[in-house]
Amino acid sequence: MDLLDPMVQPYAWGSRTVLAELQGRQAPTAGPEAELWMGAHPSAPSGLDRGGVRTTLDAVVAADPAGELGAECARRFGGRLPFLLKVLAAEQALSIQVHPSRAQAEAGFREETERGLLPGDKARNYVDDWPKPEILCALTPFEVLAGMRTAADAAQLLRELGVGELEPVAADFAAAPVPEALTAALGRVLNWP
Repeated sequence: MDLLDPMVQPYAWGSRTVLAELQGRQAPTAGPEAELWMGAHPSAPSGLDRGGVRTTLDAVVAADPAGELGAECARRFGGRLPFLLKVLAAEQALSIQVHPSRAQAEAGFREETERGLLPGDKARNYVDDWPKPEILCALTPFEVLAGMRTAADAAQLLRELGVGELEPVAADFAAAPVPEALTAALGRVLNWP
């Protein structure tokens, strides 16, 4: 068994105390700490000591995928650890997050790579080619919204708000009450200036 050294992600919505206190570090921290990542994600792999040598979990898995993950898991997930454990410490509301399916992630990552966007480029929407299914297990009081209203409910709510700029979106919902209408409407609203 290896003791992992998780990586902290300093997103603006994070806490200056929760993760530091959880890890026994000095708090408050200089900046927000939003997520504690434990896994082999290439942008922030956990550190570990293996045989007296400091390394990272992604390097350990890459050196012997079948030995570290098991032969079936290594085959099924291309030699990569198929999950990332995150501990979130949200002090402010998080942004809207839309996670791709496996096909969308692979296609989006490939398209951005073909356009010349390098890994780590802030202009990327797809930082890797993996889907992002998530499970939330709250350790403290936490509110989360998952999914979207039906198109008919969304159209009715938008009309009740009485905001003229939203009428075209409501009309789209009413004309095509399918999940794709919700996705298109959200994309339209998020792209407004």
